[in-house]
Amino acid sequence: NFKNRDKDLNKQRNKKFISKIKDDLKVDVLCTQETRWVSLILDHTDLKNYVKDGHVYIFSKYPFINSGQINLNKGFIDCAWADIDTGKKIVRFYSIYLNSNRITQDANKLRKEVNFQEKETWLGIKSMMGRYKRTAAIRARQAEFIAKHIAQSPHPVVVVGDFNDTPQSYTYQTISNGLKDAF
Repeated sequence: NFKNRDKDLNKQRNKKFISKIKDDLKVDVLCTQETRWVSLILDHTDLKNYVKDGHVYIFSKYPFINSGQINLNKGFIDCAWADIDTGKKIVRFYSIYLNSNRITQDANKLRKEVNFQEKETWLGIKSMMGRYKRTAAIRARQAEFIAKHIAQSPHPVVVVGDFNDTPQSYTYQTISNGLKDAF
């Protein structure tokens, strides 16, 4: 019975998602950093043109003039880009997913079991902060590489992504330099 209820909830959630894209927002271009919606988007929208790199996608109802991926050898990065002819002008879209520090689970565990008198607590904090420092450095290099690519675009640019960092971070500031934040 739980299985059927979960299936019904998923169907409802999927229906709402597609309705939001098609009817409420009337999306012409969609950038996503999730793979779970791909078949729904392709099967139930007119966003048939797409490019992907790992977990990121750019879907469009308009034709692509050019597209590609940005690949770095060091660190996890997914970055797809596409030059899309909107009928009025060509716009370059980027969909980005940068290296995660993957500390949420450790942070939640520490929060629940914290005892500042125990050595294990401090070792856990040290490990978590070390991982954060290493991944921040990786994201900084990724951001610099992506920013160079953006600067070379011959077209206006739209950047969408999960940078796994804050708006105050070097990563965010580097990628968004010269761009307007739509948030």
